[in-house]
Formats: sequence, C-alpha cells, structure tokens
Amino acid sequence: EYRRKFIGSLQTYKKSHNTRMRGYTETIGIILSVYPSREKDRRILILTETHGKIAATARGARNLSSSFVGNLQPLNICRLLLYKSGNENWTIVQCTMEKSFEKIKKELESSAYAIEMIESTKFLEETGEKHDIFELFREALQKLETSNKKNMVLQSFKIKFLDLMGLLPEM
Repeated sequence: EYRRKFIGSLQTYKKSHNTRMRGYTETIGIILSVYPSREKDRRILILTETHGKIAATARGARNLSSSFVGNLQPLNICRLLLYKSGNENWTIVQCTMEKSFEKIKKELESSAYAIEMIESTKFLEETGEKHDIFELFREALQKLETSNKKNMVLQSFKIKFLDLMGLLPEM
C-alpha cells in the first residue's frame, strides 16, 4: 500500500513539475546522520539499499512546515525519491518514513550500540552498491530493538560487517 501511494505521489510530482525520470531514483535508506546546511537545508548521510552510502541534501528541511520534518531523523528507515544532478550531487525530493526505531532511541544502552554501528559505516566508500551491508544494518537494528543481549547483537554486527568488507582476518 505504501509503495502504491508513493508511486502515485511520484507520478503527481512528475506531472506537476514536468520532469522526466532521468536522474530520479527511488530507494529505501537508513538515515545515519543529519547536519544543518545553509540557512534552510539539511545534509543527510544515508545508507541506501541500491546505492550504498550517499550524502544528500534536503532542500528546505529546516523549515517547520517542511514535509521532511520528523522523517529525516537518524535511525529511521525511509522510502526516498532522490535526484542526481549533473555534478553528481544527490537531492532528496520526497521522503516517506517506513520505520522509526523509537525503542532504540529512548534506551541509552541501545542508542550507544546503534551509534557505534553508525560509526562503523564511516569506513564505507560513498559510492558503490552495498546491498548486503544495508540488509545487515537493518537486521541488526531490528534485533537491537527486541533483544535482551544487545552487546551480542553489536559484536555479531561488527564481525559480519568486517566479513562483508573483506577485512575479517583468516584463521
């Protein structure tokens, strides 16, 4: 149902803005961090399902009346419509939140582990498809939200992450 609604709004956007699909892409992403940029924009670091880790600009996201308010928060999983301009910059055109890990955000221990997972993604290149890492991160967040052994979830994430990156030492 979300997909149908999102595609419908995408078609409405295309008609109202008279755009072609060139440069536009739809993806799911986990918001890693959010930084202010210029007077009314935000710079968002996203781990996407299709493009790996990217940095994108959300124009007008600091306005209180913006549709981005509440959606572009760290640890949210969002369905995104992105535009890639000729100079290789990503812009978030539309955003729909699919999952917010509120339980992780409210618990100090869970938040600390999630932040450590986010920090480990800093070693990812900002280009290249890393679908396996996206899935690993999503599964780890889901387990972190429900598990009582949060440290085990973090350690398991680190080992699998190193293995996917090809950095796990051979024994």
